[in-house]
Amino acid sequence: MRPDESHGLMLARPGVRVLLVGSGAYTIESRLSSVPAVERTVADLGRCLIERAGLDPDHLSMLVNPKDPQEVGSALVDVVGQAEDVLMLYYVGHGLLDTRGQLHLGTRSAVDLTQGIASHQALPYSTIAEVLSGCRAKLVLIVLDCCISGRAHAVIQQGLDPVFAPARHGSYVLAAAGRDEAAWAVEGERHTAFSGALISVLAGGDPRAGLYLTVDDVYRSLSVALDEQGLPVPRRQATGFGERQPLTINPARSHLDGEQVGRESPYPGLASFGPQDANVFFGRSELTAQLVDRVADQLVRQEPLLVVGPSGAGKSSLLRAGLIPALEQAQGTGVVVFTPGQDPVGVLAQRFAPLDGSLPGEVRQTLMSDPDRLRVLLAGSEQRVLIVDQFEELFTQCQEESQRRVFLATLHAACAVAVVVIGVRADFFGKCVGYPELAAGLEHPVVVTPMTVAQLRAAIEGPARVAGLTVQPGLVGLLLEDVGADLDASGSASVLPLLSHVLLAIWQRREGDMLTVAGYLATGGVSRALAKTADATLAGLDLPGQSAVKQFLPRLVRLGEGAEDTRIRIPITDLLPVADERDGAWRQALDRFVAARLLTVDADTVEISHEALIRAWPRLREWIAVNRAALLARQRLDHQARDWADHQEDPSYLFSGTRLVDAEEAHAQWKGDPAGSPLVSERSERFLRASIQARQRAIRASDPPYAFRTAA
Repeated sequence: MRPDESHGLMLARPGVRVLLVGSGAYTIESRLSSVPAVERTVADLGRCLIERAGLDPDHLSMLVNPKDPQEVGSALVDVVGQAEDVLMLYYVGHGLLDTRGQLHLGTRSAVDLTQGIASHQALPYSTIAEVLSGCRAKLVLIVLDCCISGRAHAVIQQGLDPVFAPARHGSYVLAAAGRDEAAWAVEGERHTAFSGALISVLAGGDPRAGLYLTVDDVYRSLSVALDEQGLPVPRRQATGFGERQPLTINPARSHLDGEQVGRESPYPGLASFGPQDANVFFGRSELTAQLVDRVADQLVRQEPLLVVGPSGAGKSSLLRAGLIPALEQAQGTGVVVFTPGQDPVGVLAQRFAPLDGSLPGEVRQTLMSDPDRLRVLLAGSEQRVLIVDQFEELFTQCQEESQRRVFLATLHAACAVAVVVIGVRADFFGKCVGYPELAAGLEHPVVVTPMTVAQLRAAIEGPARVAGLTVQPGLVGLLLEDVGADLDASGSASVLPLLSHVLLAIWQRREGDMLTVAGYLATGGVSRALAKTADATLAGLDLPGQSAVKQFLPRLVRLGEGAEDTRIRIPITDLLPVADERDGAWRQALDRFVAARLLTVDADTVEISHEALIRAWPRLREWIAVNRAALLARQRLDHQARDWADHQEDPSYLFSGTRLVDAEEAHAQWKGDPAGSPLVSERSERFLRASIQARQRAIRASDPPYAFRTAA
């Protein structure tokens, strides 16, 4: 960032002080698990604040693995004494509870807060709030990336005129998790989940926001990104108006001329609506009310409730922006939402371990042998509704049948004390039939049908009205006409993400506060807007970048064998070439597609933002069709290699026989034509080499050299 670009940013001022604290290492006696990602997270976040938010390096203090609470307290007192404009405290590590249920921030000395003096092991949040309340800075910004951080509260500054203080001073708390939720740090990933998403937002921006990202813009972007990944949605608490100050230039919007500052799109594009979008979620009020009534019934039935619909029908938006806010407002019900992912039992352990202070690893091990453990954990909590979104990941991403069985048995047991709501794509309905735990739910599902014309009109006009936008006469009719034509042609509800995408594109081309027909025509229309965006993003790359997209984008598609092709989330390290001279081109291509909202990344994984891209972009369909056989072979190889690695490289998981021969032939083809075929991950390369070596050892063992024989 050039000096002239940082002018006006809240962290670029002389009176700003920032303290980043990371605690990821603990003594041998501690019950806490180490978090290697903490040190990298602090370093990368500090660099990001300097490069993206204009922070003066001299105004940044970083404290990694402090030995005790006194060390953190001393560092905090130092920066509080220096801050005059903005004071930012950022903590990443373990959040802990003492015997009174008070939040503490862990340090290296933390062993067990239920034994000894808690404040000698971890820093009480009440002490932090007391120190910060006396800060002279106009804004105190607290960011907590730790478990149960939702228990933190905004600080009240002392010595301020109560009449004028709200206009000039304020505090803002951004918490990575709720009062009883875990913050995530997935083993092997570079950053913790929340901080990694924050770094991605600061680096890549958000097309829905204006030219600048405020603190509140960042909160909303994080909510969308983490909600899409099935991770805990962050919490915030603010006093004053400091959250409206610009934190950084929005990289996703800074290239546009004449962009209006401080405006956010009410249309999410390819992203689903989340709980934070409830005020702009229109067109599903009747279905939401029906779903709320069914949830109430399930408390008596003690069986899972299935929400079924085709891809693109809006199931995730219905659950997240419709059901969750309705339950929380009407009943004050504690709701937890997640997706199964590759390790569904591990997801349950991460989510619910904080309920009794256990470690996620311990809970996972217990669940594998005793699925009833989750019911026991939920019995004494406020979490009464469990929403499993994108349930089809249980079949597309989880490769172990034993895990599926345990996951379903655990959810079935939880139905005794909580309502379990399952959102699943209609084409996976048949796969659910083979599991008795789902039998009752399959008989009476809630079906998400295509929207009516009146509902579509509400979905177009309602968000614009809330955002203070005017819709030019004729635009809604034109949109409905085009949507109707696409519905007639496709016979499905998959136009909804295309409509949302084109509405975001119209908003980006708005004239003042008006959404115009000219802006719509410039997008190429409902059926072409997504493909046009993808084509334009691809055309903006040089030839190496375009070649990279052709190779890596099909790898983000799980090819259906008897089912529809779907998106899949994979580690970035598996996607990008390792130690390759083209790595810069690959990274640039990836970043461009992320900025266009066509791909979604968190700290260490990447996925296509919506499966509508697979259907709507002819070029991607062509790439898949041409290389389908090779892609299927690579997909099988990657799945088996992952299983092999997950089982400590157990030789029994290696390829043999015809499977090995097929993999060798496909691999030779990829090597011979690297520009047109998918690359193989480093893990898959090691797996294939190990399989070949195992075959060679078996041949030598079964066919020893001939010995000389004497004549008879």
